[in-house]
Amino acid sequence: MVLFHQPVCVKFRYFQGVKAHTQRFSPTGGVAFAILFFFLNLNPHQGKTLKQHIAEFDFLGFILIVGGVVCILIGFNFSETSWSTPQTIAPLAIGVALLIAATLNEIYTSRAPIIPPRLFKVRTTAFILVSVFFHALAFFSGAYYLPVYFQVLGSSATGAGVRMLPYSLGAAFISAISGQVVTKTGRWRPVMWFSWVIIVLGYGLMTQLDEKSNNAEKVLYLLVAALGIGCLFQTPLIGLQAAMPLRDMATSTATFGFIRTLGGTVGISIGQAILSGFLRHKVQQIPGLDIDTSAAALNQVVRQIKDIPRMVIKAERAKEGDPEAGAVEKGEKILDANQTQLGVAPAPGDHEGDEEEKARRSTSKSRTSDAADDAGTIAEPEVPKQTTKE
Repeated sequence: MVLFHQPVCVKFRYFQGVKAHTQRFSPTGGVAFAILFFFLNLNPHQGKTLKQHIAEFDFLGFILIVGGVVCILIGFNFSETSWSTPQTIAPLAIGVALLIAATLNEIYTSRAPIIPPRLFKVRTTAFILVSVFFHALAFFSGAYYLPVYFQVLGSSATGAGVRMLPYSLGAAFISAISGQVVTKTGRWRPVMWFSWVIIVLGYGLMTQLDEKSNNAEKVLYLLVAALGIGCLFQTPLIGLQAAMPLRDMATSTATFGFIRTLGGTVGISIGQAILSGFLRHKVQQIPGLDIDTSAAALNQVVRQIKDIPRMVIKAERAKEGDPEAGAVEKGEKILDANQTQLGVAPAPGDHEGDEEEKARRSTSKSRTSDAADDAGTIAEPEVPKQTTKE
């Protein structure tokens, strides 16, 4: 249920605007909450008091981690303008420094660390968490920007959501199957290795998508990527919990969720920076075209991208003055040139016909003259026959 909830919220937030960005508007979230409320049974345990929680909570580590992540995301946002400006470099540098300080604090703090260092000291758990980060980066980037691709090609918001079904439903279906495979075999490593191979293949195929791709390619490439993406929703968590002692189960699971959320956030920010940078570079090559490439205007940008060819043609016609007259004149020149190359000339009139032919020509004289004018030729005048008296 959570798997359906995440992509739906991402697309709902994107297509419906800033006011609808929170998850409380997602109906699937309400269903998931109701299921957990009524059916989740936890083992009884002795809880801690609020005072004990406050005494153990690592406030310094929390501030450093959140501050570092926020600064890095701000830097990515400013990179839409340029990567070399101070407003881009400063937040990125400050963010990296804060994350380094947070790492040192997590290692030496006497309180309960936000991210236990032992998770990264063990090779298995370190690999799993790094894998989770890049998996979230790839998945959320695809879920967020693939609808943009479909909308640029002319699909509506609803149509783009329908075209995303191979990606979303495919990942959900494969996630359930991979969980059953791990349960039956008791081995999670082969599933993870297989998943990453398929992810690389699927996303490599998606780089081939363009405006000329047919519907079969759009469905097949997304389905291949979903095959790899879906296997990595639950399998890493199983491996992480199997590698950590029971006392660290809650902390490990919380860290797993934090890393996944962080990866998705970074992935969307990087995607926005790349899209804005390339779009600005391409738009600058089109004279007289001005498009707002900021993240806030992404909805409007999608609609404008579809109209770029029409806008360019309109601008070129405006420069030419009267487009209709120019098109007619150009067509006439081409037609005349083709006639000259083919050696086509108007046939002369037959001056030796009988009286019936003369009568027919007489009645169609004006019509022949008009046709000759339209063809760009001069009709030869009628030569009357000379009669002699006996």
